[in-house]
Parts: sequence; structure tokens; C-alpha cells
Amino acid sequence: MIFKNKKIMQNQIIIFIVVAFTLSSCEDYFDNAQLPAILVTDDWQNNDDLEKITSSAYYLWKGYNEGISDMSIVIPSFTSDEGILSAENDQNILYGNHDLLYLRETDDNSIPYLERIWQSGYEVVRMSNIGLKHLNEFGTFKTKPNSQWEDRLKGENYFCRAFAFYSLIKTFAPPYDANGDMSIPGIIIETVNPEGAYDTKPLKTVQEAYNQILADVDSAIAYLPEAYDADRDPEAYQDRAKRDAAHFLKARIYFQMGPEYWEQSLAQIDIVLGDGKYPLAVDPADAFEKDELGAISTETVFQYVNYAAGQQWRRPAMHRYFEASQSGRMFHMNESFAQFIGWDTNAVAMADLRFTSLFTNLSSGIWVSKWKNSKHAVPMMRSPELHLTRAIICLLSGLGGGDSQAIADLNVVRERAYGGGYIPLDNSTTTEELIDITHRERAIELFFEGDRLFYLQAIRGKVNPGERTDQTVLEWNSDKLYWKIPEREMNLNNNIH
Repeated sequence: MIFKNKKIMQNQIIIFIVVAFTLSSCEDYFDNAQLPAILVTDDWQNNDDLEKITSSAYYLWKGYNEGISDMSIVIPSFTSDEGILSAENDQNILYGNHDLLYLRETDDNSIPYLERIWQSGYEVVRMSNIGLKHLNEFGTFKTKPNSQWEDRLKGENYFCRAFAFYSLIKTFAPPYDANGDMSIPGIIIETVNPEGAYDTKPLKTVQEAYNQILADVDSAIAYLPEAYDADRDPEAYQDRAKRDAAHFLKARIYFQMGPEYWEQSLAQIDIVLGDGKYPLAVDPADAFEKDELGAISTETVFQYVNYAAGQQWRRPAMHRYFEASQSGRMFHMNESFAQFIGWDTNAVAMADLRFTSLFTNLSSGIWVSKWKNSKHAVPMMRSPELHLTRAIICLLSGLGGGDSQAIADLNVVRERAYGGGYIPLDNSTTTEELIDITHRERAIELFFEGDRLFYLQAIRGKVNPGERTDQTVLEWNSDKLYWKIPEREMNLNNNIH
């Protein structure tokens, strides 16, 4: 569907693409989208046009209603052992099929949230492909201003594509297993866009998917700048991916691929955390309260911003599901998880600054308060995650400094969490005790940030049922922990059976 009204084209808003772009019919998605009008004719005149393409790739993270910017957090949080559906809002729960996510009904591929992350992910992929096709064939416009943007634009599009593919493979395929059969079907991998509505693609294998994801991350690392430069970059780039974001993503991927790849993960972590580049903020809530151009917490490596229409981005929707202050709130910490982290005892919870800053204790349970304002940026990558990843790798494998390095990383996280009276860990703490501490600290630090399920898969741990009375403990690679390809894709794509 393409509108040719010139007035619409002169605005930021355009209805841009036919069914071929999403494989799921355009419906009314692009009626509100803010995509560059240059896409209608491919009549690209200058490097600002290429910048708009790249900015639009980020914008599409949000999708229509929800996308990879929030569903990559919401879906695994609902599936993990952290939370429980609130009895306060049964109507909201049933209306949105949240109960099916929570109950791990992975045979049901009609759940709307699966379609939303799938559609958003491939919209990001295809927008990035548009930018990369031009940049790899022609580069920037060398006779026009800002021709020096070429490497950055390539790097950002590779980063967006890698993040989208990785979000999709974690949702719709079994976790990577170096000792398993990785020739099983994974997801669709497109590096060239379809030529028409019926130019559909088969699923690539899990191995092929991870190969492409890592190749894209390596390209992002090669092209992205280390930092924003006001004399070189557009103002909006302050809030987009820099090189360390790609290193962070690579560390996360290698960690989740399993112990066989943990040495590679450590190498990426050391790059990001080297020279103390991302010290933890004094206030645990600091990373979740940024709402201005260029405002970013010291501990945040990459955030998804929501504050400005000029950025062409929508607002993620975690507050609808998790936020204590929302009247329609529906998902909170379950009692067994509170017991696991020690917060079933009020004195223990109150001693933790994360509890007092980022959680609210109501009669119905403990609710997270990270998403108080939908205008605030969503920190997608924070340094505490890497400190805790390095700690558990060192403890479980002996790599990278073993217990000593783990103690140092744990103290970084715990000193902020427990304030001035904190007594640092030392080598009198046994390895097993340190492992238990790391599990608990990560469970608290990254609660409802989409990490818990993938963490347990990475360390090959068991996944508890939480408060699901009809379920048992699951193995890390259980088919109850990833979802079937969405129904609409199955109906439209003859290559998937």
C-alpha cells in the first residue's frame, strides 16, 4: 500500500509498504508510522536521507503497539520463574492472552504478542537491509555534506539487524547447544529484502542464524564509532548504538550460546568494562529515569529512547504489564521468587536500595517500578549485567581470574545495592557460596528485564515452575521455553510447514 499524496510525503508520516514488507498484511500499521518519504521512490538525494533510513530502523523496534523493544523483555519475563499473573486484572489478562504466555502454552502460535515481536523484528531487518543495500553498493553521497557518516550508518544498520535477529532466534528457536543438533529449523534470515508479496523464504537452521547474527555484530563493531562526536555526527546519534553496544551484544550472545563460548564472552566483557568506562550510578533508579536528548546513566551502554517524535521512535509498553503505579498492572513477583532472593523477609528487602528505589510492596505482592514513565528511556544494556555475567563465568569455569575476579565484580554490584554499610566479600567466601550469591544478585538486579530465562539457559540450569501448580521443573532446553512460528506467518509462507 503506497500513498502518493505529496503533502503527506512532505510530512514525516507515510504509509510505505505492501504486504511484502511484513508478510503479515499491512493492516493499519503504517497509518501512524513516521518513516521517510524517500522510500516511496528511492530518490535519495543526500546523506540526510540515509540518516532517516537508519533512524527509522530504530523506530521500528517498537512496531505497531509492541515490538522487539518491549516484547523482548515482556515475553521471556512472563515465561520465566520470576512472576505471577495478578488476580486484580483478570479481564486484561484474558483479553490479551497473557495467561497463555504465563502458562507456557508454546504449542499455541496464535498469541498476539508472538506476532508483534515477529512483525517488528522483520520490519527492523528490512529497513536495515534498505540502508545497507545502498551503503554497500554506493556508500554515502561523496559530493554532499556529511559523507563521513558512511561507516557509522553501516554500523548502526548491522547492529539493528543483529539485535532483531537475536531477539527472534531466542523467542522462536531452541537455545544454542554446541553439543546438540543445530541443523534444526530456526528463523528466517533475510539480508536481501523480498521482491514481492509472495517472495517468501524458508527457515534457516539455528546454526545458520547464529552465524549471520555474529557476522552482523562483527560488522557493527568494525564500523560503529567509539563515541558521539558533535562535530561529526547528527545530534540524534547521542542516543543510539556506539561500538561498545555491539561488543555488549556479542558478549551476551556468546554467554547464552553456552560454556563452550564463555571465553569469547569474557573477551567482549573486558572490552566494555575496561578502564571503568561504565561505573554504576549511586541510585539504582538512575538508569530508568532519563528522558532528555543525550541524557544517559553512567552504567548504561545502550538505551532505547522514547521522548521525542523527531527521533521517529515509539514508546515501549512495559509499564502496561509490570508497573506498580498502573491501574491495569498485571504481573508481579511471585512468592517463591521473593523467597529465593530473601525478600520474603521485610528487613532483608528494606536493606537493599534496589528494593526501596525500584520496587513497590502492595498487598497483592511485590511490583516492579522501573517503568514509571513511558517517556523514560529503556536501558537495554547496563554494566551490572556484564559484571554479573563475568562473575558467574569465572566461578563456573575458572576462566578469567576465577573467584578473585568474581568477588571483584560482585562487590561492584553489591556496594551500590547495600549502601555505605556494606561489608565487601573476600576470599573467605567459598566458590559455592559465591555462586549462590551471584544467582541471587542477578535475579534482583535484572528482575523483569527479560534476562532470567536466558540466564538459566546460558548456565544450563533448571527452570522452576514458579507458582504454576500444573507444571514441573524444566530442563534449560525444554520446548516449553520457546515458541512456534506465529500462525499468520505459517499461513502466508508456503516454505514453512
